[in-house]
Amino acid sequence: MPLCKIQFIKRVIGIGIGLYIFVKIVCFLNYIYVEPIDSEWERILWHHYYEDRGKIDNLYLGSSHVYCDVNPMLLDSLTGQYNFNLASSAQLMNGTYYLLKEADKDNQLSHVYIELYYGCNVKDNLEPDKEDINTRYDKNWHNTDYMKMSANKLAYMLSIAGADKYADICLPFVRYRMNLGNWDYIKQVIEKKNQEDYLSYKYHYDCGDGNGYDEYKGQGYFDCTRIYLDKARLYPQQKVLSENPMGEKAEEYLRIIIDYCKEKNIPITLFVSPINELQLISTGNYDYYITQVKNIAEECGVAFYDFNLVKEEYLSIQQGKYFKDADHLNSFGAEIFTPFLHRVVSGNREENEKYFYNSYAEKLRETEPAIYGIYYRYSDEESAMTRTMWIASNRESGMEYKIIVRANEGEQYLIQDFDENKEFTIPIEEEGTCIITARMKGSLENIQIMEVNY
Repeated sequence: MPLCKIQFIKRVIGIGIGLYIFVKIVCFLNYIYVEPIDSEWERILWHHYYEDRGKIDNLYLGSSHVYCDVNPMLLDSLTGQYNFNLASSAQLMNGTYYLLKEADKDNQLSHVYIELYYGCNVKDNLEPDKEDINTRYDKNWHNTDYMKMSANKLAYMLSIAGADKYADICLPFVRYRMNLGNWDYIKQVIEKKNQEDYLSYKYHYDCGDGNGYDEYKGQGYFDCTRIYLDKARLYPQQKVLSENPMGEKAEEYLRIIIDYCKEKNIPITLFVSPINELQLISTGNYDYYITQVKNIAEECGVAFYDFNLVKEEYLSIQQGKYFKDADHLNSFGAEIFTPFLHRVVSGNREENEKYFYNSYAEKLRETEPAIYGIYYRYSDEESAMTRTMWIASNRESGMEYKIIVRANEGEQYLIQDFDENKEFTIPIEEEGTCIITARMKGSLENIQIMEVNY
């Protein structure tokens, strides 16, 4: 054998051994540094996805609003097919695209359902150029960390961010560089990774206050028995929507997803899971988002259903016993929502119109007067001593509120007697209970009282 060929073979073997050693070192560093709780859902999800690949018929993609709200086992009994929620925490639209491609290459998909929770898709209020796709890198790399290596995975990784983030994207342990040499931290990570639930890809968490538990049930479903109590209905305002609020990249990827499904002859349906009214009212201008998505769906010729617009006579779900928090349904809510979701998405689009209001504003006008809780935001000034709060109700006018505060330290005091004003302030360090009494102006009937801890 010529000397040059022998040297080439040695070089190839040397490179192979070097790569093997490098991969082993990276795996070891990931093991001792990557905190399991940061992406525990995605680790379990991908393990079960790869166990189930090849038999998935109907695929549900999106954020935690899918894995909490849609029960795929219940759908199995309704459809006679195998359903799977390939949904991850705050899943961004580029992630939805690459997860769809991953599932499509492994399964013969009968239908794809894309959940479009607005919180993952709209532009930032203060810096519109910084939509989540450009800033929330972890919501993508928590998926790529557990996907099997493929051309699709590499393309996904390249879509997450530029070269300045490649080390964080490719080498998960690099994200924990602040704990380099922190032996207490390393010991805690290793102990967690040797627990039975971790080793067996299980998840169970008792909420600790006697109010339910969280548990992974399989097929990408997160079972939660926690109930959204009135006292917990204090919500930090997250978004204030402007016209055409969807981010440019989010819209671009949504259109790419629709085109991909059309090219592959995979039926696709867009939908939004029901959110507690407290969050939607705190957002303001929610109809801007509905209008934009409706226009995209109509232009592309696909069905879109926003279940926040459902008439109560068809889906009476806006009750605390069906929610785990202001964002997500609990397992009791999922048991009600999932069959109705199936009824709608498997039905005739024209006949389905009877279930829905035309807009969120119309829904608020047509439903009975109600209060849903309190939302707040801190003052823009760092030195502010108060935070501003608003009563969340479905009436802009004609409803009046009495506001009493019972501080944990101090005496009970009246903020306002019955008045249409919804806005008030609380000292920023104060804790206690806010008692809201609401009624239609001048009426002594249908009085609502809600006590909210702050």
